[in-house]
Amino acid sequence: MEAQKDEFLRSVEDPEKKILLHQSLQDELSEELLKTGVALKESALAFGSQLEIDREVSEKAHESIENNANQISSAAKKLEDYRKRQALGVFYIYGAYLALIGLFVLGLLVILQFSKSPQTQKVYTTVTQAQTVYETRFGSDIMMSNSIQTNTIVTDIINLNTTETDSVETNTETQIQTKVLTDTLEPQHDEL
Repeated sequence: MEAQKDEFLRSVEDPEKKILLHQSLQDELSEELLKTGVALKESALAFGSQLEIDREVSEKAHESIENNANQISSAAKKLEDYRKRQALGVFYIYGAYLALIGLFVLGLLVILQFSKSPQTQKVYTTVTQAQTVYETRFGSDIMMSNSIQTNTIVTDIINLNTTETDSVETNTETQIQTKVLTDTLEPQHDEL
């Protein structure tokens, strides 16, 4: 386009026409420069306002990122604490299980030890005999109703034990067993 204008200016030979032509070209260029300047100013202002909006968004994003980072580090710390407590809790649970198993085994050993003692065997035998005598006399469905029946059963058991052995030691043990049986076989009367 510039080449065409230069060619056109060379073709015009009248100096007045050349001046008018130059002046019109300058006016056109001035208008175009003015329009370009206004457009540039508007673009710069729009760009500045957009930068301001972007800056605000960027600041909010930065604050959100910092907040999220703080929350993530807090959650990581809580998870670490939970993991430590969980490991300790599992240790306590297994320890409690082992303690219960140990107490159970200890109880079994105590029961086995006492069940092997002669005194325990005698008491067990006496109670079994008392149950047998009671069932043969009264039947298994009838409950004892008074202490006379209890004393009769205990007397029968004493007679059985004294006929087996006549030693003084056995009689003393039989009296102790009789006392135990009397206490256990006495019916419990509810007072009205």
